This record gives sequence, structure tokens and C-alpha cells, in this order.
Amino acid sequence: MEIIARKKEKRILKDILWSSSAELVAIYGRRRIGKTYLVRNFFEPLENVIYFELTGQKQESGSYAPLKYQLANFKYQFERTFGKEIQQPESWQKAFVILRKKTELYKGSHQKLVLFFDELPWLCSPRSGFFESIDQAWNTTFERQTNVKVIVCGSAASWMLKKIIHAKAGFSRRITHKIRLSAFSLKETNDYLKYKGFDLSSMSIAEIYMMLGGIPYYLNFLSPHKSIYQNIEDECFDTSGRLVDEYDIVFRSLFENSENYKKVVEFIASRHKGVLLKELTQKFSELKGGNLSRILENLVASNFIVKTPPLYNETKGTVYRLIDEFIAFQLKWIKSAPKAIFESPGTLYFQTQAQGSAFKSWAGFAFERLCLKHEYQIRKTLGIHKIMCVPSMVYFYDEHGKRSSQIDLLFERADKVISICEMKYCDSEYELTKSDIKSLMKKKDDLRRYLKIKKKVQKDIHICYITSNGLRVNKYHHQLQPTHVAIDDLFQ
Repeated sequence: MEIIARKKEKRILKDILWSSSAELVAIYGRRRIGKTYLVRNFFEPLENVIYFELTGQKQESGSYAPLKYQLANFKYQFERTFGKEIQQPESWQKAFVILRKKTELYKGSHQKLVLFFDELPWLCSPRSGFFESIDQAWNTTFERQTNVKVIVCGSAASWMLKKIIHAKAGFSRRITHKIRLSAFSLKETNDYLKYKGFDLSSMSIAEIYMMLGGIPYYLNFLSPHKSIYQNIEDECFDTSGRLVDEYDIVFRSLFENSENYKKVVEFIASRHKGVLLKELTQKFSELKGGNLSRILENLVASNFIVKTPPLYNETKGTVYRLIDEFIAFQLKWIKSAPKAIFESPGTLYFQTQAQGSAFKSWAGFAFERLCLKHEYQIRKTLGIHKIMCVPSMVYFYDEHGKRSSQIDLLFERADKVISICEMKYCDSEYELTKSDIKSLMKKKDDLRRYLKIKKKVQKDIHICYITSNGLRVNKYHHQLQPTHVAIDDLFQ
């Protein structure tokens, strides 16, 4: 099957395949992001490539599958790949002896051997010996064969980061390439949907992105024969919809004690502008012994939330924000929907909700999330992508120490300028008002005061508006003279 987008990743995999040395590659990213699809559909169809794939298994309860089932799967995949029957090994050590002996037969061959170990965290169950066995196999055999390419992959991003990506000893030190697979950008989402037969406007693509994110697994469910809202209605608000229970499925598959993770995510989701660490600590005082820190770390690693340092990277004021579009949509609309509508086809529940003011208000915050994920495209449109600049945010506090206002996105630039970005979602052209002028003048004054308090060099302040449907020129526009980033600019 064709791989849409992923140009950078395909280039890396091509270089790995044709390199003159053995390779050990680690791929990680959010569940449903397309890691397995990328590896399988890149390598398996190629001529002169022997492709072996072994996927770790997990039980419905969330616990590791018994070792004998994992080894039975190894036996099946080995026989399927190499066409030779074997006895089921009794341990991972014996399984890798079999695999090592087989790969040695291809030493000096023009054929490439790709050994793909998917869902590595599920293979490495406690006391199973898998990690030690693959480490030994790499050191004694795989590393010495230039035509062997070993790929390890996992959806439990926190486990992959701790055990593989950031580990400082053992097997992890042999990693030759690390690939973090992220969600599609708006442009990649557009390319993918065009491949599926859609012909949509930029705003329609953005609306899909605001609800489902750039997750290929979710986008694949959409039909070009239905409207956007019909698709969402069928997949998210019908008892047979494939995304109705997705939130619970994903969290249960990734995290032990997933209910605690969901509580933290749901609290962060309730604060559209983000949550300070001290607020989280107060809210979840029952999570002792570093449990809250571990939950936050794992949620960040899984790309569900983002940890945003304030201007000048001060520790105080770090904000956690929900960045996963589908979870935000799930918590606001699917979870809160009356149970009866899932059993009553044809209610048009969501299509009705989407016309209301509550949805438009929610869409404003969803548009901000979309913009924050496309900050490079914003910088490129502003012509500052080749200037060293740091995307950030800043809170302002009143004389009583309470948060009074904030700037959600700004760029501190090396050319002595700070660009403040205002993100506005609207069905038509956004029209600046007297209230906008007053608000921005206050933000500029607050920012200058902040720089003075922090003893930073005063900088020029530029204003940018990022809008969903254009920016109308009026007297306030002439007064403010903002630069403008349109929705089409985010598709670069």
C-alpha cells in the first residue's frame, strides 16, 4: 500500500536500508500514529528484502500476554517469513539463537534482512529475558552483518524514552537512528484526504483537524461520500461508530492505572488556557511519591499534553496544556453526549450541536491548538523562520499575585523584536474592534513591564493576527497595522 506524506521518514528508512553497515533503529510515537504501517509498507513490498515482523501482545485486561503465547507468535512469524518449520522455543534466548543462525546464512548476501520488533514494551515483560536476548543477538550476530537492519518500535512512548531513547547503558547505546513519528500536519492531512478522494477547502480540512487531529488511523475512517459532520456523526455518535470508545481504549492500552491518567487529562482539558504545576499538585494531592510527575511525564511523552515554559524559560509558571485534538473533542462532545443518542440512529445530535454557540466557542480554543502545532508555518509566513526565535507564552499577574491575563503565543526574536500572535476563529472575515485595540495595548504595556521587571533588554513589539477566514481592513486595522497569517498559510 502507498505511504502518503512521511517524506522525511521515508528518506531516513531508505538511507538505513542501503547503508553499508548494520543498523539498529528505534521508532516511537503516539498510538494510532502509523508506526507499524510505515515500516511494514516501506520494507515488505521491496524486492531483495527479507522482512520479519514480530509484534508484542497484550491481554484485554492490559497485562502482558503469557510468554508461551509470545513464543508461539514468534514460531508462526518465523515460519511465515523463512518458510521453514521449527519447534516452538522455550525461551527468548532460544528463540534468538534460532533467528541468529538463520540470519547468518545470509551473511555476504545481496539480500537485506529487516527484523522488525513491534510493540517492544509488550515483548519485554518482566523476567521474560527478551531485552537481554535481543541485546546479546545484536552484539554477537546482527551488528556484524552489514545487511541486517533491526527496527524496534513501541506505542508506550514513555517506556520507549526511558528504556531505549534516553537510556545510557546496554542495548540502548547501540541505537543508530531514532525516529519520533508525529501526527500529520495540515498539509499532510490534506494530501492524505486527497488520496482518499476528498476535495475540500482549507477551512474544511482545518475543521477535521480540529476534531480528529492529524492521526492517520482516524482519518482513514472518513468517507468522501459524506459531509464532514455526517462522518463525525457516524463514527463518534453512533453505537457502531469506530471512535466512540477510542479514548478509553487508547488509555487502557498505554497506561497502568489509566483512570488516574484520565483524571489528570480531564482536569487539564477543563482549563483551555492551560494549568500551572502548582494547580495540578493542589488538585491531585492524593498522588504521592512522584506519581503525578510520572503521569505528567508520560502524557507529554505520548503527545497528549504539552509542557510550555514561559518566556525566558523560567521554572515558575510552566503551563501544561492539552494538545491532542481528538481527546479534546472526545471529552467535550462525545463523553458529554446523552447516552440515548448512541442507540438512536438519525438523531443528528452532533450536526445540531455544531450549529450552536457552545461549539463555536469550543472551536475557537481548538483553532488555537491547531495554530500552536503549526508555529513553524506561522514563522515562515512572517518571514522570521531564518531568524533565531523562540516560541513561548507568558502570564501576567496583578498586584495580588493573581493571574490577570496571558499571551498564548509569542516569538522572542534575535533581531530585538517580540511578535505577539492573536489567534481568531470566525466563520467570516475577522473584524478588529475597539475592544481588540484596548486589549492589545494592555498586553503590550504588560509585556514591556514584564521585560523591565526581569531586567531584559526592551524590544520592539509586533502584532500578528492568525485567522480562519481572513482579516477585514477597517479603521482599527489601520491603527494597529498588524501582519496577517491566513488559514492557507498553515498548509505550507
